[in-house]
Amino acid sequence: MRKHPLVSFSLWLCLFLTASLALSSCQKNIHRIRLERFQMNTLFQVVIYASQEKEAKKWGEEALSLVENLEKRYSLHLSNSLLFTLNNDGKGTIDKDLLLVWQEVERLFALSDGLFDPTVEPLMRLWGFYQEGTRRVPSSSEIAKTLSLVGFSAVKRDKSVVSLHGRRIDLGGILKGYALDVMAEYLKTKPLSGFLLNAGGNILVWGEKPDHTPWQIAIRHPRRPNEVFALFSLHEGSVATSGDYEQYFIEKGIRYHHILNPKTGYPVSNGVISVTVVAPTGIESDGLSTVMFLVGKEKGITLADKMGIGVCYIMEDLSLWTNRFFPALSDKP
Repeated sequence: MRKHPLVSFSLWLCLFLTASLALSSCQKNIHRIRLERFQMNTLFQVVIYASQEKEAKKWGEEALSLVENLEKRYSLHLSNSLLFTLNNDGKGTIDKDLLLVWQEVERLFALSDGLFDPTVEPLMRLWGFYQEGTRRVPSSSEIAKTLSLVGFSAVKRDKSVVSLHGRRIDLGGILKGYALDVMAEYLKTKPLSGFLLNAGGNILVWGEKPDHTPWQIAIRHPRRPNEVFALFSLHEGSVATSGDYEQYFIEKGIRYHHILNPKTGYPVSNGVISVTVVAPTGIESDGLSTVMFLVGKEKGITLADKMGIGVCYIMEDLSLWTNRFFPALSDKP
């Protein structure tokens, strides 16, 4: 476990590619294509380096369309989606993509001793995190009543047939990461030099930039939205951050965020305000960043070491801690 001095300076918002995205002047035959689309309630961005500019733009649009297709099938709120139907019917058959996501959810539920729980949907709704203007602190009796509807252990799966037994599923803690993997799998089949995919701060990088330097990734300052806390380099893989600043409200001086403990019904309060995970795939980094937030710094770093993935914690006092698998940090691009 490594503790780092505070590094903070003004740059841009949240996690994204820094100045290293600039096209090298000595590689004029390589084009940089940048596309974006608002999907899954966040901004998806695609940055592609390729020699075929027109074709690369088409491939980028197709990758974004794959996300649109996933959202139509697995949205919590679209009335014709597979997940919406499953939640309403309480039982159903899931398709190949959803089965892959479901199996990862089962793994994370076990890894976190039940803290990563996709059945928190009733609690999220109770706290008002699904709709702006409805956020509030519920009464203890409301939370106790709602907790009776929470618990992934009650959900049963027989191959592709799922029975919810009174539970409702929310895959928001992992679906964006899986979407990045689907996009990456498609783009890797095309003659590209490299690409960066960004889903609201969840990032996946592959291949090379024209100057052959690693991709530069920034960790957002959890208390100053217009500042970056630290930088690190990544050759290939995925990055995701979970923080108490993403969805929250403040009431009577207390910050209430959307990462809820399914056993207490309240936002997790363990001194952690931000966790960044570096992992091979998008679904891993997305889900594990939430797991690491839920289990806390000590257990999280131990777990990350066993799994061989990188983790970086920012605590309430703004101290920064990483494990031995996390890339070296810098305060300069």
